[in-house]
Amino acid sequence: VNLVEKAVEPPGEAKADLDIFVELAEKMGFGYLMKNKTAESVFAEMGEVSRGRLCDYSGMDYDLLKQYGGIQWPAPSHGEAESSGGFNDSEAKPGTPRLYSNGLFSTESGKAKLIPLDFIDNNERPDLEYPFWLNTGRVIEHWHTRTKTGKIGNLNKFSPIPYVEMNPADGQKLNLNHMGHAWIISRRGELKAMVQLTERVSPGMVFIPFHFARGANLLSLGLLDPYSRQPAFKQCAVKISNAIPLTLNDSSPSELALEAISQRTYDFLAGEEAG
Repeated sequence: VNLVEKAVEPPGEAKADLDIFVELAEKMGFGYLMKNKTAESVFAEMGEVSRGRLCDYSGMDYDLLKQYGGIQWPAPSHGEAESSGGFNDSEAKPGTPRLYSNGLFSTESGKAKLIPLDFIDNNERPDLEYPFWLNTGRVIEHWHTRTKTGKIGNLNKFSPIPYVEMNPADGQKLNLNHMGHAWIISRRGELKAMVQLTERVSPGMVFIPFHFARGANLLSLGLLDPYSRQPAFKQCAVKISNAIPLTLNDSSPSELALEAISQRTYDFLAGEEAG
């Protein structure tokens, strides 16, 4: 947990998030519930609410956060830390560098609960028709669906569009060039993307960032884990082609317009790379 101080006063009519929450609560008739109207007092309330829980903040306050430059939770108050193992070896700094180092877990017995589950192997795998593993993931320039980072000029400059990373050996087999274009096709959809040949990706695998709406989402698998219901968005089987898929021969005017805009973007970036 780190403390980030206010850098500047809100410009114009802008307001801090907490002020917005307080005013909204008052407008809705719930202002009496917002007894803490400063960030520091709200943080203190979080400490009381979390006391005794795994994410215990009760041993933290603004002064300690400033003093130590960040504290790892759980951080019980000094009176409760000895029994819970909530301090490091020196017992000087609040916080827990490593959970469960005392061998006690947050259960009635103090022991970890391990739940055995049957392995159900129903995930999609590469085959002769779709021979590549597609892995999706993050890039450093963007956060999730780019609702904030997509509006920042420099971040979009370095990562403006979806692309596919491929091992150079696979690119050579498929006659694909670095900064060229390819179609990535799954059993659910197609995506045209710029090719980046790199040794970061192993042969037989490709990588596409998931941050773009018209990107990996067009290809990903909607399979759910039978127990956790976690969707299998991280990987699926795809094939790579430099030819237009037959399913796109009858593209709508809007799709063609979007494709033309995308092509101009690709050409511009390829020109920058060449320069």
